[in-house]
Amino acid sequence: MDNFYNDWINACVSRAQMEILRPFKVALGAYDSLFKGDCLYYPLKGVIIFFDDWQNILPIYISAFFPTLLVQTIFEIMSFACLFPVNFLLMCCTAGPMGFLFALTTTRSEASSTAQKITNCLLPQDAILPPKMNSLFDHILCLTGNERVVIPGKLQRVVPPSPTAELFNISRWTSSLYAMVAATFIKLLPILGPAVSAYGNLLGDIHSRSSRLYRLQRLRRRQAEYYYLKQKEGHLFMLGLCIYLLEAIPIVGTLFFRFTNQIGVAYMQGLELQDKAAKQIEYLPTKDEQIGQSHVTSSGVKQ
Repeated sequence: MDNFYNDWINACVSRAQMEILRPFKVALGAYDSLFKGDCLYYPLKGVIIFFDDWQNILPIYISAFFPTLLVQTIFEIMSFACLFPVNFLLMCCTAGPMGFLFALTTTRSEASSTAQKITNCLLPQDAILPPKMNSLFDHILCLTGNERVVIPGKLQRVVPPSPTAELFNISRWTSSLYAMVAATFIKLLPILGPAVSAYGNLLGDIHSRSSRLYRLQRLRRRQAEYYYLKQKEGHLFMLGLCIYLLEAIPIVGTLFFRFTNQIGVAYMQGLELQDKAAKQIEYLPTKDEQIGQSHVTSSGVKQ
């Protein structure tokens, strides 16, 4: 019982230390990303890959992305028109003049998510955007030499839940309601509320763009947040901000940069997988070390 209590105390202390140091790590990560130019490198790299590998990427863009995104853009404009007045009033009351900028960022993310859900409900399964974006993500991972992640992940068959199960999925509806109430409560917080809401939306956008990788690796949401978000939160925040600014450009941002930014995010994740694989290889014992270990073991046995 004492060991359990001590472990619980140590876990609480470690979590408190992590949360206290979190703002400083985010600020350092954001400064490092801005200083090195990573936040601009990956979006621009997505554009370069789009033109360099246009034979494979352009058919994906023409076949599904462009017409689907056109429909989704119409719904996004309608959702933005409905949500912006509410967010503008709430955030201007809590953040003053800065509420207008926070309302733009928050409403942009909420309208995009709402439009994507409406599009997925109205269009047939083979015409919606996510399957095409998943194939694009897989292609970019293979370009960076990560077939070992893509092929096993695609071979594992996932049976989607039935419409009836989705309709009566109480936990999903409960979590959605909780997220909506929590987001509304955060918006009402004076000064910090709109900034926290905009910050969470930028990180959530990067998280959703990388969801294909989590699916291939069979990671749960908490695992994905720890391995891919918490470790480099500041870098991803700056990347999300640059992606938001590019996609805020009228017409071109929605119809082109939204596609190339997905390529840039996939390229970033592919490079990180390669770096992790290289580090694991460095820690593996060499052939001479294995022979030495076996010699020591055999000597110990003889004695």
